[in-house]
Amino acid sequence: MSLSSSLQIGRSGLQTHQAVLETTGNNLANVATPGYKRREARLDPAYTQQVQPGQSFGRGVHLTRVVRVVDEALETRLRSSVSQEGASAAGYELLSGLEAVRNELTEGDTSDQLNAYFDAWSQLSTNPQDAAQRELVVQTADRLAGHLAGTRSAYLDLLGRADAQLADAVGAADDLVTQLAELNADIADAESGSPTAHTLRDQRDLALERLSAFLPISTFEQPSGMVDVYVGSEPIVVGSTSRGLDLADEPYDQLDGSLPEGSTLGPGQLERFIVTGSDQTRLTLSTGELGARQGFRAGALRDAILELDTLAGQIAFETNVAHAEGQGLSLRNSMTSTLAVDDPSASLVDAGLPFTPRNGSFEVHVSGPDGSRRQTTRIDVRLGGAGADTSLSGLAAAIDAIDGVSASVDAEGFLTVTADGAARRVSFGSDTARVVAALGLGGFFEGTDASTLRVADDVAQTPALIAAGSGFRPGDNSVALRIAQLREQPLAGTEGLSLTGYWSRGVARLASDVAASDTQRQADAAVRENLETRRAAVSGVNADEETIDLLQSQRAYQASARFLTTVDEMLQTLLRI
Repeated sequence: MSLSSSLQIGRSGLQTHQAVLETTGNNLANVATPGYKRREARLDPAYTQQVQPGQSFGRGVHLTRVVRVVDEALETRLRSSVSQEGASAAGYELLSGLEAVRNELTEGDTSDQLNAYFDAWSQLSTNPQDAAQRELVVQTADRLAGHLAGTRSAYLDLLGRADAQLADAVGAADDLVTQLAELNADIADAESGSPTAHTLRDQRDLALERLSAFLPISTFEQPSGMVDVYVGSEPIVVGSTSRGLDLADEPYDQLDGSLPEGSTLGPGQLERFIVTGSDQTRLTLSTGELGARQGFRAGALRDAILELDTLAGQIAFETNVAHAEGQGLSLRNSMTSTLAVDDPSASLVDAGLPFTPRNGSFEVHVSGPDGSRRQTTRIDVRLGGAGADTSLSGLAAAIDAIDGVSASVDAEGFLTVTADGAARRVSFGSDTARVVAALGLGGFFEGTDASTLRVADDVAQTPALIAAGSGFRPGDNSVALRIAQLREQPLAGTEGLSLTGYWSRGVARLASDVAASDTQRQADAAVRENLETRRAAVSGVNADEETIDLLQSQRAYQASARFLTTVDEMLQTLLRI
């Protein structure tokens, strides 16, 4: 081995360890840079040189490459955990907001309003003739209706805020998708016939992690270095092309038609879907912030609105069912239904009424103003049995056939019943078909959900019309007691629960969901933090370790320089000889 070869060994040591020093210095400079992956210089010994048979010497060291230290499997798991945490954090935020809007367990909450309403009817039952007690019933009913309407309005305000947040989140995710497509193009260009573009790949990994907070993504790297990004089986980034992200709307009633009896969601309340911007392909989101926000809108918030509407509708309907079978201190000469049918000739079951009557009968009373000279006629309502079903036109004809009463259906599908002559009054009783309440004839309440519920105008103006008793018996309190007992009476319209029980179940369920969401949020955060710690151990920059590596490289560089000095001295000696 010649001295000139020794010079090459020293030269390779200087050059290589200078590169190692630069790599280590770059790591230290980026110790606090978000998304930076530690670089590692990979060294290999140079090829050996044979000087004679059986003897060979090394030729120094060379730098094979500088690599990003990345565990791809760990990166995939971390992105998945970020998606999970994004979903649980957003879910907890949204459910907590819903619980705050409901504002249960505070003074004047819905439970208090319900109890005050039923208490007023209970008090009326103790003195059905008392005008003050009747005023109290109207006032508490009006407060209950106003409270339910206010709660529903607050739900819709929350819906508006949720929509704005969802739109903002979709916009932010769309920006990241566009950024990823651009980074793919830059990486492919930078790595075409040249070393790996470490900085661009760091930026892409950081963008992927940020996108995973919004969407559950998976990736596939092409040979060109570009990464395709998928949501489920649907690609959203293919090479340097972004398909974009957007929102698409669809009315609730076109989804499944599963609105509860008496409920309406109203205009503008739509289901919203996350779709690709290029061709509106719907994405199925299991996790991520977007999945949680979309799910909250179509799930917990929608259910809360429908639950409130069901409660309000059943309060109105069940109160009116009992109220229809009684008589007030004053009687009506004429009344018009507040609920219309779509087709007067269709069966009442299929006529589009919010509340469905059933097979049975009801009584029509024609009397004087004080209930005297009374004539009672029973009218059968045939629904779902043998023979033709009763329609609103048929019902009007049957009532019109009663002596002293006229009945007609107008062009909009409303039924009007009028006693003939100013000295006659008309009222109802024993309504096993529940058809009087289903049509909204002479009811205590009007409306079918929380947005439309209100005390009937004539009752509010004339509380003497409140039917506290039945049978035209002065002082009778049977109807007031029956309505008061709705507080604890199981009802089909509230899934076999009482009105108060139905509401309490919803309150308890939401509280349980909030607690479970908080627990899940904390668990998902702990998993993400654990995985980030593991990634930091693999890919992160540890200043202490890098300092040790720096000293080691410095010593190696100094040793190579000292080796060159020694070889130079040997050459000088040789030349002097």
